[in-house]
Order: sequence, then C-alpha cells, then structure tokens
Amino acid sequence: MNDKLLLSSGIIGLVFLIAFGVLTSDIQLKHPELFSKEATTSMILIQNLYEDRETWLANRMMEEYRGDMVGLNCSPEVDKDDDNIPDNLDIEGPIDWSYCELIGFDLSNRDFSRAYLAGVNLYGSDLSNSDLSGTNLSHAQIYKVNLTNTDLTYTNLSHANLCGAQFGLQGANVAEHNGPEILGDTVVAFDFTGTNLSHADFDHANLYGAILTDAVVRYTNFHDSQLTNVNLSGKDLTGTILTEANLTNANLVGVDLSGKDLTGTILTGANLSNTILTGTDLSNAVLTNAMFTNSNLEDAIINNTILDCIEHSICKLNTT
Repeated sequence: MNDKLLLSSGIIGLVFLIAFGVLTSDIQLKHPELFSKEATTSMILIQNLYEDRETWLANRMMEEYRGDMVGLNCSPEVDKDDDNIPDNLDIEGPIDWSYCELIGFDLSNRDFSRAYLAGVNLYGSDLSNSDLSGTNLSHAQIYKVNLTNTDLTYTNLSHANLCGAQFGLQGANVAEHNGPEILGDTVVAFDFTGTNLSHADFDHANLYGAILTDAVVRYTNFHDSQLTNVNLSGKDLTGTILTEANLTNANLVGVDLSGKDLTGTILTGANLSNTILTGTDLSNAVLTNAMFTNSNLEDAIINNTILDCIEHSICKLNTT
C-alpha cells in the first residue's frame, strides 16, 4: 500500500515539475531578469532545441494545414538522393516540384509558368520577379515568401497558406485596374487575375489594392487582412471569411453577404450598393461613409456598429 502511495506521489510530483518547467520557460523568455543563471540552465537547453522557433512553428503549421497530405514527397525523378529537395534547382518552365521542400531558397527572376508545385513548402523563399502564371500551387506553404513583382495570374492557389503575405506587383498596371485616383503608380499590389483562391489562407495579409479580376474567392480566409481599394463587386463570397478585415473604399456592389459574419470589419467609404446583407452580423463594424443604396439590411445585427453611413434608413448621418 505504501509503495503504491509513494509511486503515485512520485508521478504527481514529476507531472508538476514538467508543467512548472513549461510555464516558467515561457516566463523566462519574456522576463529573463527574474531568473538566475543556475535556475535557467535546463530551460536554456530546451530553448536551444528550438533556436529557430518560427521555422519550427511554420513547418508544424504546414503539417496541420496539409492534413492527410503529410508524408507526400518529391518525385524520385527530380529528387534522386531522397532529401526531398530537387537535385537541380536551375531548371525552369513547367517542372514538377510538387511536395518538395524549398525552404529559404532564392528562386527570383525565374520562369515557373505552368509548373506543378502543389503542396510545395516555400517558407521564407524569394520568388520576386518570377513568372508563376498558370502554375498549380494548391496546398502550398507560401508563408513569408517574397512575392514582389511575381506574376500570379491564372495560378491555382486553392488551399494555399499565404498568411501574412506582404508583397505583390509593383506599380505597373495596378492603377488601370483599380483607379489611378486611388492608387497612383507607386503602390504595391497583388495581381490575382484569373487565380483560384478558394480555401486559400490570407489571415493578416496585406492585399492593398489587390487585383481580383476573374479570381475565385469562395471559402477564402481574409480574416484581419488589408483589403483597402479591392474590387469584389459581383463576386461569389460563399464561405469567405471577412471578420476584422479592412475593406476601406472597397467595391462590394451586388455582393450577397447574407448571414455572413462581418464582426469588426472596417467598411469605411466602401460601396455596398445593391448588396444583400440580410441577417449579416455587423457588430463592432465601421460603416463610416459606406454607401448602401438599394441594399437589403433586413435583420442585420448592428450591435456597437458605427452607423454614420449613407443612403439607407439605418445610417445615422453626422450633422455636426
């Protein structure tokens, strides 16, 4: 009986020590001044195991993101040494690098048009000035990739992870797509013309002035994304997430947003004429100068909503 009690006490003590170690390691990272050198020796060893924590977290996210595709690797035709990296990184054109690991590579100024790059891990790579038009990047990990001046027209980005995307097409034809009076010719913007963005993840991405002509944006995650001046008029936004997104001056004419969650979404100056917003949750949304001409807002939820919009009975116009 005493042996069992001792064993149970030992197990409980061990669990407590492990839990305490995990908790204090996080505190130590944030407040190192609270710990002596001796007390933090073991925690430093643990920290060193994850020296590049961002890379580890990104790869972990990739595994979870791919789901049942985890375990798929580079084709042996391009990866003969079985390290999951293509043997020849200098080739271009319609190559097949699907499910390969291309973390941190310089792939700038290359022609990858019509390439098959499904499920590829491009974390931290440089694809600036490259041609990815018509490329299959479905389920790809494109986290922290440099896409400055990258051609993504008619690319398949369905289920791809572009969290935190920041770069796009510099100047060029941005003005003619979205209006020179808004953007000018020095703005950086993505050109997603004809691109399949269904199920793509743009959480916290900067997509200012992005060109979405003929793009598919069903079930796309734009949570907390910068979508200022984006033209979404007439788009099918079924399943698309727009919570806390910044849609300042965006064009949403004729869009069906019925029942959608727009909690905390910024719609300052947005054009929502002829838009269906029946049952839409606009709690904490900002509707300053948003236009609702002929829009249907029946049963819309407007808790703590800034309603100084125009052209609708719900709007409370500024009189000062």
